[in-house]
Amino acid sequence: MNSQTYILGQGAPTILDLLLPVYTINILVNEPGILFERFRLVTSLGINDGVGYEQVKKLGEELHVVAHCGNVGVLEQPVEVVTTEVSTGLEFAVGPMGMYQTRIRIGCRSDRPIDEVVRNLWKRPIDSSFLFGIVPVLTESAQTPGGGHHGGGHHGGGHNHGGGGH
Repeated sequence: MNSQTYILGQGAPTILDLLLPVYTINILVNEPGILFERFRLVTSLGINDGVGYEQVKKLGEELHVVAHCGNVGVLEQPVEVVTTEVSTGLEFAVGPMGMYQTRIRIGCRSDRPIDEVVRNLWKRPIDSSFLFGIVPVLTESAQTPGGGHHGGGHHGGGHNHGGGGH
């Protein structure tokens, strides 16, 4: 299998599995910037497992994320390292606001399967079990009761970098 595709819209799953033997993961995002603000990569591994800031940063440098945005074209989405008091993670944007749908494509710069890259960088044997996924971060208006996707749009800010995994 060369790729995996997820569809993300209102009521979508909360964690999308990324630890897959595929070269590309596609996420079709309905109403980017209105429902969803960013993606956060999460894992069950932490510093006690040998996955600290440097290892997370190396993975962020290896990942290549682009947004295919209709008339806007193809936009590279920078992968950012974010830290809290308890964890280090990676985040990237869902693409420009105002699009009906955006396709996010996640791959590796080394052109190897995503699970292979993660396991090699984090020194995890093939038979080890751990969570490595992506969590969509809702916009503030999508989190507000009654705000929904008709809440008037949200133009940045309001990031919550606390909690939410390692």
